[in-house]
Amino acid sequence: MVVTYYNALSRHDAAAADALLDPGLRVAGGSEAANIARLSGLRELRVAPASYFSGLPGGYSDITQVFVTYDVVYKQVIASANGANSRFLYLGRNSAGQWRILSIGTGP
Repeated sequence: MVVTYYNALSRHDAAAADALLDPGLRVAGGSEAANIARLSGLRELRVAPASYFSGLPGGYSDITQVFVTYDVVYKQVIASANGANSRFLYLGRNSAGQWRILSIGTGP
């Protein structure tokens, strides 16, 4: 799922990327894909079970943390610099059994 998300971002397919996010994580007025010029080199994909913590959306089970690193060039540098970037993503399974990305950040 994380690979699918970053592949969608690399193709500038905001709809496909957003479909993998919890609805509360979707950005009103645009996706992260809109500011990416190029994304490649997905690596260091590490998966580990995680506990639910305050701030994650409710109603999910099987909370999982994924660490990933990738290379990115932004159209406009805002919060992250061009080059290698690492992210921690928290995933969960909803009541319909679908996995969703619940949180994306630079730290666990």
